[in-house]
Amino acid sequence: MSSPQENLYDAIRIVKRKIIPLAFILYFFNYMDRVNIGFAALRMNESLGITPEDFANISSVFFISYLIFQIPSSIGLQKLGARKWISSIIIGWGAVTGLIFFAKDTQHILLARIFLGVFEAGFF
Repeated sequence: MSSPQENLYDAIRIVKRKIIPLAFILYFFNYMDRVNIGFAALRMNESLGITPEDFANISSVFFISYLIFQIPSSIGLQKLGARKWISSIIIGWGAVTGLIFFAKDTQHILLARIFLGVFEAGFF
């Protein structure tokens, strides 16, 4: 039978080896996803005909949906549990990010950024 001290060391070792690297990678991609729109704007605005006002709306709507869905996401986390909630958020986040590739105009990008804010609100 192992002592509580040994159990604590085992738990810390698991966190250090598995959870922290995974969390680092996910938070890195989360941050990159938030700021990538600024880098993409250099070519995207020209090819899709996005005006500076449209780009400001596209940038803002992400943070508005992000803010609105913080509390509902916390409730969902409590009801479903971390494993199911975070995995569903990451799947939705990846799907929306992939769908941005198919955007043909400002409305598509705007809608995708709204849903991206919804999914990323649950991750943070």
